[in-house]
Amino acid sequence: MNDQPPTAKSPDQGVALARIGGLLDLAEAELGEQHRRVVQLRGSLESYEQDRAAGTPDHPARLPPFEEVTPTTASEIVQMAARTSPGDVRQVTARVQTGPEHDPSVIRARREGIHAGRAVHTVFRLDVLTDPAWRDWVHARAADGERQRFVEDIDLQFVVFGSSVVLVEEGPEPDADSLLIRVPIVVQAFTALFEEYWRRGELALQADLSAQTRGLVELLAMGFKDEAIARHLGVGLRTVRRRVADLVDGYGVRTRFQLGLEIGRRGQHDQPIT
Repeated sequence: MNDQPPTAKSPDQGVALARIGGLLDLAEAELGEQHRRVVQLRGSLESYEQDRAAGTPDHPARLPPFEEVTPTTASEIVQMAARTSPGDVRQVTARVQTGPEHDPSVIRARREGIHAGRAVHTVFRLDVLTDPAWRDWVHARAADGERQRFVEDIDLQFVVFGSSVVLVEEGPEPDADSLLIRVPIVVQAFTALFEEYWRRGELALQADLSAQTRGLVELLAMGFKDEAIARHLGVGLRTVRRRVADLVDGYGVRTRFQLGLEIGRRGQHDQPIT
C-alpha cells in the first residue's frame, strides 16, 4: 500500500501557515497559562516561514510539509501516519460523533499498536461521559489500553503521531477538512498543547478521585478484593478495575500491593495525587 495516497494534495504553504497561525490564536485564547510557550513557538514558526522564503526549509524534501486531507481520505491518512511515525500517539478529541476513529480499520490498527507496546493518550471533553452510549464507547477504548483524561472545554481537534507529524481538523463541522503537517516546529507546538490539555485533565482526574472514589481508596487500603469492592459500592466489576488502574497510574506504582502500601503511607485518601 502506498504510504502517500494520491488523493492528498499540497496546499499553498503561505495559506497553510496562515491557518496554523489561526489555530495558535485559538490556543492562546484558551490556554492562558500556556501563553508564553505558544508565543515562543509562534516565533519559531515565523523563523520557519523566513527559512522557507529564503529557500532553506528544515523539513525533508521528499515529503510535503503540508497536505490537505478530506474526510473521505482521513482514515487512510491516519493509518499511514501511525505506520510511518514511531512513538506515542497523543490525541485531543473535541467531538466523538464523527471522524476516522470510527473506521474499523483505524480501530483495529490502534488496538494492534497498543498491544505491540505503543502508548496512546487521548484527552476527551468531560461531557462525553454524560451520554451512556458515548461513555461506553470511551470506556471500550480504555479497555483496549488507551490512557485517557477529560477536560471541560476543548475546541481544537488534533492527533500527534510520534514527533514527526500532526493531523489537525480545520473546523467543527462534521465534513471539515484536516491538515497533515510535517513541519517540526509546528508538531512541537501541538505536542506542547497536548501536554497542557493532559495536565489539565490530570487535575480533573484528581478532583474526581477526591470526590467520587474515596470509598474505593479506603476499601483498597483495608485490603478488599475488586469483587468485594464492587458489591460494597454497588458498581460493576469492570468499573472498579478501571478505577484501580487509574489509581495505580496516578500514584506512580506498578501493582495493587504497592498501591495499598502507598495509600497507607500517605494516610490521607482525599488529597490530590501529585
